[in-house]
Amino acid sequence: MSIGLVFTGAAVTWAASSWVQGRLLEQRPRHRLVVSGALILAVAVAIAAVGTIPPLPPYTAASSMIIAAFGMGMMAPSLTVLSLSHAPSGRQGYASGAMQTTQNLGQTIVLAAASALFTVCLGAGAAGHVGYLAAFLLLLVPCALAALLATRTRATGT
Repeated sequence: MSIGLVFTGAAVTWAASSWVQGRLLEQRPRHRLVVSGALILAVAVAIAAVGTIPPLPPYTAASSMIIAAFGMGMMAPSLTVLSLSHAPSGRQGYASGAMQTTQNLGQTIVLAAASALFTVCLGAGAAGHVGYLAAFLLLLVPCALAALLATRTRATGT
């Protein structure tokens, strides 16, 4: 399986999911779309973790990118809408910038922690797939936190 096809599939899936949440699900409470997106991401991470088991074909883990993209397409725009709905009048630009900075910093920290865990596993003599499995399991933490904390972000009246 070509990784280019996987990336293309993920990009198209993310765009389609983003369109669906913005057009077909626009009347749904945004915090529920965040929870749905986070749970879909958790499923994708679990598939990626299982895909690291040596007898399984590589496309098992690769296919998880497409599922993760669907979850991100649901979650990321909904977080933006929630953030802007909670921002005081005239402070939407500040809220948007703060949210983007926080998301980028969070992604960097999680990536660094997963990379460090992977390296520690390899340094301890674990097989490569154990390092990948540990790193992917660590990625379940932000998924769980997003799903658990999303209900605290409800917009007024939803």
